[in-house]
Amino acid sequence: MAMKILVLEDQEITRRSLATLLRREGHDVLVARNALEAQALCADEQPDVAVVDIELPGLRGDEWALYLKETSPETRIIFVSGRPGLAGMDRYGPDVEFLHKPFQPEHLLALLAESAKLSAAQ
Repeated sequence: MAMKILVLEDQEITRRSLATLLRREGHDVLVARNALEAQALCADEQPDVAVVDIELPGLRGDEWALYLKETSPETRIIFVSGRPGLAGMDRYGPDVEFLHKPFQPEHLLALLAESAKLSAAQ
């Protein structure tokens, strides 16, 4: 099932790689380098899933995710980070996952498939 996916990632090579992977899988992909770009994109379009890097310049990805959950509560969030984990992830709600960088593309695709199943069931 094709979904609208926001990729919020400041590293260009990672951002491009993720966007290419997701487009090849048939998804509609929005890309942002920082929280301000992501906020502007989400003002016009509500993504089904947001793949959010935590370590961003300026407003951090986990802080921006709180804004996203307020304005788009149905959007599932997949955090990605080189840090080993996140304390307090439950504050983002039950629709949050975490991938530790570097991760295999199959792991992200599996989480997206799970998200698609959950969306279809609702």
